[in-house]
Amino acid sequence: MNKEKVYSITKDFISENNLFKYPLDLYSICKMYDWKIKYYNKRDNKALFQISTDGFVVENKDNYIIFLNENMLESRQRFTIAHEMGHILLGHHSLDGYNLIANSGLDNEVEREANMFARLLLCPPQIIRYLPKNATCISNLLKVSKQMAELTLKHSFIDLKGMECIEDISYENSILKFQELLGIKANTFECY
Repeated sequence: MNKEKVYSITKDFISENNLFKYPLDLYSICKMYDWKIKYYNKRDNKALFQISTDGFVVENKDNYIIFLNENMLESRQRFTIAHEMGHILLGHHSLDGYNLIANSGLDNEVEREANMFARLLLCPPQIIRYLPKNATCISNLLKVSKQMAELTLKHSFIDLKGMECIEDISYENSILKFQELLGIKANTFECY
């Protein structure tokens, strides 16, 4: 897995699109890039469900469609959208001529890169450092699963180093909003 590549592309994507208001509105980001989201379920779309129970992305002449299982929890849908965005931005569709990017079709390194992208996009370490180190708290504030929040906490120190060119002040409004929601009175950034 090329962690430096994932850090670099994630930093560029966040900075270029001014993505500092959290939790992110992933649907607006997809709309901005003209990436379509199509929903499916096991009952009505067995063929799609056999490709992936969560979601996948299809590329056709630089147009992308993210297919998403409509029956998943919101936190899982958010992760899946961010994961598929990672595949697009990391150029995984161009590997070995794939135009369908689904977990079953690619190696584990590619999936780990997309997972890392999703983690960094949904739970920036610059925000995490100012929140209580509690997975339930992070899960609720950032609309991610508890498992994602736990992984975020596990990797937060190394991710902060990897994402260091984005300054904490960029996330100031989100950090202060979250601290206020938690009843934390802070005039400046205070780490918890």
